[in-house]
Amino acid sequence: MKKFSKLAIMGGALALLLSFGFVSCSDSGSDDSPDTSKSAVETKATAKTYSFAGGTNGVVLADLDGWDMATKDVISSPVASTATEKTLSNGAVLHWKGAKVGTFRFRSTHDANASLTEEIANAATALNYNGGLTDGDLLSGVDLSTVDRYVEISVDGAGTVTATVDFKGAKESDNPTGGPFKAAFVDKDGTVLGTVASDEVTASSKDVTITGSVSAAGSVYLVFSRNGAKKGSSGTGGLDVKTIAVTPAE
Repeated sequence: MKKFSKLAIMGGALALLLSFGFVSCSDSGSDDSPDTSKSAVETKATAKTYSFAGGTNGVVLADLDGWDMATKDVISSPVASTATEKTLSNGAVLHWKGAKVGTFRFRSTHDANASLTEEIANAATALNYNGGLTDGDLLSGVDLSTVDRYVEISVDGAGTVTATVDFKGAKESDNPTGGPFKAAFVDKDGTVLGTVASDEVTASSKDVTITGSVSAAGSVYLVFSRNGAKKGSSGTGGLDVKTIAVTPAE
């Protein structure tokens, strides 16, 4: 009996020591330590400005290789019977499809059929959507496969995208119908990311701001809809894009 009592005492002491050890391990992993896991840290977008004029982060001569110079003061995209894309030197991507030249046009100053030069490229002031989605108010989003022209940029984290644009309307004397014009940023699924900017068919408003918010890395697309605007039986209206800027989340 005496031997059994000693063993019991030793076992109890061992259990007590182990219990202290477990408490110590638990304390070292307390919830007071910051969560530094990758999922807990928001990745913020890198700040960048894409210009669609000549100059810093803007259009260069190589971007316009093969474009059409037949029309005064615009440099027109070539015919694209199938969906086509062109990555500019600043990283922005133009997507278009059209049976005629000029689905997209860069505005610059030159005579019709002038030779394209670096000086003319540097003089570009904006990218013109010479038309857009025929119908649709964009408020409920859009199927990108139905849009025949749009600009894509990539963001590498959370932030805000902002476009500065001019709406280009018809003259009141043309008696246009339909509209108003619509423009917005959407994601790859066509979901609107922020505000839908709007303008009347007879307006040619300048420096309109379009914004969208992104929560993670991905692509965003700037789309424009004439929203049924017509001049007689033909669609009317366009959009001039000057810049798209990315601002990191705060």
